[in-house]
Amino acid sequence: MEVNKDDVKPYLSILMAKSDGEIVDISTIVDVLKGIISLSIEISKWSETEFHSVDDDTESATFFFQELESPSWAPSSEIKDLIHHFFALIRYKSTYSFYFSDPKLKNLLLDNISDSKDLGLSKIRQGILNYVFLTGDGIKTLWLYGIHRRTEVKADSKILAGIDLINAIDHIGDQTYAYSAVRAKVTLDRKDRTVGVNPARSSIWLGPTGSWSNFQKLVVELSKLVSNATQEELSPIHTLSYSTTDINDVRGAYDFSLAEVETFYNTDDSNRTLDFFKEIQNEFRFELNSSTPSSKEEFLVTVFYIDDELGESNCGTLEAKPVLTKSGVIFDIKLNSTPRKKGKLKRFSRIFNSPRFIRVWYESGHVLSDGQIHLISYRDVTFDDFDWVDFSGYDVSKEKPLDNQGNLDLNQIGASDSLFCWTKNNWPINTPLDYLNNTSLGDGWLICDDGAGEKADFLHMIEIGGEYHLTLIHIKAAGSNKNTRKISVGAHDIVLNQAIKNIRHLDRCLFIEAIKESVSRSTSNLVWENKIQKSVSDFVIYLDTVKSKIVPHVVVVQPHTRKTYHQNSGHLHVRKQLDTLLHNTKYVISSVGASFNIFGSDE
Repeated sequence: MEVNKDDVKPYLSILMAKSDGEIVDISTIVDVLKGIISLSIEISKWSETEFHSVDDDTESATFFFQELESPSWAPSSEIKDLIHHFFALIRYKSTYSFYFSDPKLKNLLLDNISDSKDLGLSKIRQGILNYVFLTGDGIKTLWLYGIHRRTEVKADSKILAGIDLINAIDHIGDQTYAYSAVRAKVTLDRKDRTVGVNPARSSIWLGPTGSWSNFQKLVVELSKLVSNATQEELSPIHTLSYSTTDINDVRGAYDFSLAEVETFYNTDDSNRTLDFFKEIQNEFRFELNSSTPSSKEEFLVTVFYIDDELGESNCGTLEAKPVLTKSGVIFDIKLNSTPRKKGKLKRFSRIFNSPRFIRVWYESGHVLSDGQIHLISYRDVTFDDFDWVDFSGYDVSKEKPLDNQGNLDLNQIGASDSLFCWTKNNWPINTPLDYLNNTSLGDGWLICDDGAGEKADFLHMIEIGGEYHLTLIHIKAAGSNKNTRKISVGAHDIVLNQAIKNIRHLDRCLFIEAIKESVSRSTSNLVWENKIQKSVSDFVIYLDTVKSKIVPHVVVVQPHTRKTYHQNSGHLHVRKQLDTLLHNTKYVISSVGASFNIFGSDE
């Protein structure tokens, strides 16, 4: 049975591109595309290509084809399903819109469009699509993905829907999200319509069109909007992070990870690629190397191979330099393998062939994620609520006490120069907390809650004026004890997320019951009441006597931040990063009725 284009009713979902120079003849593009398709799927039959010219600026090419594909339930058999496809190419001036009835073929074109010199085309620049579709009113839907480090206290991704979402975005909490796709109000053919756009993939969708003629008319209207754009907008939604084409200021990688494989299912990546990605995650462990790389945007990763029988073995280091191309980020890789591990390190390095899987965080405020360089739009909201503490006599880079062999020894709490010991020897009177002003050294109950299921490193509880003050103390060592250390987001990020996670847990149930459950699991007796050592059971018995109001507090001890440097750092981007993290932490903790304090070093 023959079919022609007037019989089709396409769902408008197109890939849009532009010519790199002079207008490219659409017959040439059709020939190149057929070659690309033939290399990827088994073709049973091509129809004749139908060319149609509307005017000097507008023309189209359409054809049908049939694919032979083995069914999923018998992939190795000789049985073949016959799949019918329709293709359309519509040119308006130097803008080209591609339609495939099968989305996987549109994605095939997307993968080839920037690399194929024969096509002579490029994706539409993100800034242009942002300007055309996202600078007006009426953003209806946002698909957001987090570029923050993965944590239990923030969603990896989320979808927002509403009348106009510009005013619905959390100006503090949502700064670490970028958008992958948007639905927004656009005027087409004198009607307000809601158009979807994925700027990074140069993809636009509208929905059912009802006929070929209406489809072509709407595609031409969209093409005119894009073709007539006179400027670009990199950050159309100023609260959210955005993709940047300038990497000159990228510096100071402080964390590296691979994306979670779950986030890529039901996307455009092939099953083979995803399977390899899962294998790499199972076979290797890796960590960011603190050695100085060759250039400021590069980062070093130490790679370990995991053998179920032999354990871990060091494969060497990988030095990666992100490079921006017109199709996104690619990596220049240098390998320095250990003896007999060259093959393993090379296998791991293949993951960098898929830049979407790589995530890197920089002190400069940049994040490499989803094959793009993002810049977080940190707000100029200064956080001036540091409490500055004198840690003289203690090593601010040592978190917990160690024995002579360098192993953890919590029984030495109070007897060495660690931050745990500072806490034991100074709480509560030698702290800058107003509610503890009239206490004496060692007053109240102090419990070391370090270990699995902990609510904090220490708990302190004291009765003052008929109210019971419960303080959760989180401690993180400074990255260095040198008096030249600067502000570090990485030094604060993990401990602040721990503080949020645990106060939220306490908010789900009664404070008193949660604390009893936590300390009851402890097998140690690192408990003191008024400086006298007691047992965990003594503290649980005490908790049973508490009948009055519990006033919760959260304190983070992180002496990496020095007072003198912090007070002169207001102009630095890394300071804005840290201020945003601290404001967000304080906001979340305050929302459950607790106070928040952070101790820096009075240097």
